[in-house]
Amino acid sequence: MGQPLLGTVPTIHWTFSDQTGETIIIEPDQDGVHVYRDTGGVMTNSPGYPWHRLNLLNYVHIRDLDYDERKLGGINLNQCFSGSGALGLPGDWSSPSRFVRLSCLKHYAVKGKTEKEGVAYMFRLFQSVAFPYGMVKVTENGVLTEYDREVTPYDYTVYTSVMCAESLRFYWTTYRNPRIQYVDLRTLLSQDSCLQFELNKEEDFLCLTAQGEY
Repeated sequence: MGQPLLGTVPTIHWTFSDQTGETIIIEPDQDGVHVYRDTGGVMTNSPGYPWHRLNLLNYVHIRDLDYDERKLGGINLNQCFSGSGALGLPGDWSSPSRFVRLSCLKHYAVKGKTEKEGVAYMFRLFQSVAFPYGMVKVTENGVLTEYDREVTPYDYTVYTSVMCAESLRFYWTTYRNPRIQYVDLRTLLSQDSCLQFELNKEEDFLCLTAQGEY
């Protein structure tokens, strides 16, 4: 049945994580519902998770260490730039490329020592797989409902969210407003009705001088 908040039946995959860090992926398909464990904690759009997992074999050479001097055809080649260990990492916005990028980043990226630091680091990583407005043009808008507003001919990352399973804080940023906002879900447990919060998509600038304000 259609969800009241969305107005339609979402054709999406599901991922669930608990406070121990265990993560599962659930994918409904024509032949039933599939549950995957030992997922590595990364999920994206179609194809299904088994395909994405197998596709990672094409990128096992990716590493966080630059490659050393190499010899090719009698020529000594010295590294002249940093980041050569990630050569070949796909940079487009297709779901297979985004899955590979985020899998590598999750494996190599430095983890935050505190919740605040970890949340800030995660939002930085998610920027690498966000759809920039104007680069992914769609031919069909799909199912439009009464809840759809400001429909554009482009796919783009409307918002990005991060949740801490320990503090139960839900953080988000929007495409136009990168300021991190959050709600504390513990304070909402006593509510007997659903609450809806604005994404606050408008730009949020901090002026450090008396002049130059918008």
